[in-house]
Amino acid sequence: MRRGVRSFALTACAIGAAFAAGCGSSSSSSSSAASGSTTSGSSSGAAASGGNKQKIAIVASRSLSSNLGKPATDAAVLIKGQLGNPVTTQGSLTQSQVLPTLEGYAARGYPLVIVDGAEMQQQATVAAKTYPKTKFVVVNGNASASPNLSSATYSWEQSGFLAGIVAGLTTKSNKVSTMSTIKIPPIEGLYYGFQQGVKQVNPNAQTINTYTGTFSPDLSLAANLTSTQGSKGNDVVFTVATDSDPGVFRGAAQSKMNVVGYGVNEANLGPRIILSSTLVNYAGTMLTMARLFNEGQLQPKVYTYGFKDHAFALAPITNVADGTAKKIRSVAKQAMDGKFQIKTLSADF
Repeated sequence: MRRGVRSFALTACAIGAAFAAGCGSSSSSSSSAASGSTTSGSSSGAAASGGNKQKIAIVASRSLSSNLGKPATDAAVLIKGQLGNPVTTQGSLTQSQVLPTLEGYAARGYPLVIVDGAEMQQQATVAAKTYPKTKFVVVNGNASASPNLSSATYSWEQSGFLAGIVAGLTTKSNKVSTMSTIKIPPIEGLYYGFQQGVKQVNPNAQTINTYTGTFSPDLSLAANLTSTQGSKGNDVVFTVATDSDPGVFRGAAQSKMNVVGYGVNEANLGPRIILSSTLVNYAGTMLTMARLFNEGQLQPKVYTYGFKDHAFALAPITNVADGTAKKIRSVAKQAMDGKFQIKTLSADF
């Protein structure tokens, strides 16, 4: 087993309770503006050892108070508490702010910058070239470059498979759907896994996928597209529309559809219609990257995590009969134990 994978598995065990609850605390260890300088140069510093832990920055395009921004602050708490590194978190970055922010942290001597989102991968690649002594890690990315650019990604088909199990065992119309942002391999992988999970438990069910066509939040568009799915008989939707998820829940409620959330426990968005959420251990991934950095083991490569690393789980099952919930949990456990062959969808982005 690769060192990164072993470290991730140990991390997942250490924070298992927090992961099952949606990744723990919502407060970060520190928060500061870092829109930063674009001055050329490189920062000094390498992985620290012992008690002299170096500072880490975690940046996100999403609001840190949002469901999918929260793992960044959870990771900050875990890193500070378990590893001792001081951590600064910053969210709500627009595309034009990403590059100067990343370079600003590097210029101010942050030896590790964790970039929480593939939508910032291009800018991370540029910043890594400008600041070769600062290590950059893109979570959900697939970019790597020597000496200092790494990514952490996931076996997305496995996460989608879990959602498919929930949808396939709860649909009454045998028509289920997903709502996504734009057509990129992680989204396609989730849908491909979703299709397989649905067919595993309900061969008669049909699946469709709809794209909003933008990463930018558009709650009205997401609600309207979800309502359209409902008007065609789809009664369960798996939402991977990120910041537009509240719109999906709104459209689903209007159309009397149930929802499977994604990434974190999204029950707060629709407690009466949510079935479950496919949890992704984003905070554990960031903790693992920080641990590898501290140990001097962070390599310029793509780390991939899945069931064997405890990267995915299901949030509590709700709004279904007890027997159905028990069946979902049983089949999901079989999936996570590797009992099913889940095909992968390979592509570059």
